[in-house]
Amino acid sequence: MYVPDCRDQETALAKARKEVAGIRLDLGPCRALTGANRTKCERPIREVYNQAMHAARDWEKVAKQALTCCQRPTAAGCNIR
Repeated sequence: MYVPDCRDQETALAKARKEVAGIRLDLGPCRALTGANRTKCERPIREVYNQAMHAARDWEKVAKQALTCCQRPTAAGCNIR
């Protein structure tokens, strides 16, 4: 029985998960501010955080799908060649 070598996909998934875990929301520069000034300070930081988290989760999703397709080529969503 043929067992596929999926080490590259496993490595990519591990890197993607590490990337997701490494993204942190740092609102430190805004702590001294209050009210509207604090909101104005936090908004761009939150937007960058959300974009980075979304991109990292998309990468994780693609890596997970690639690993699934490597392990089970007939799984749903996999291109059978």
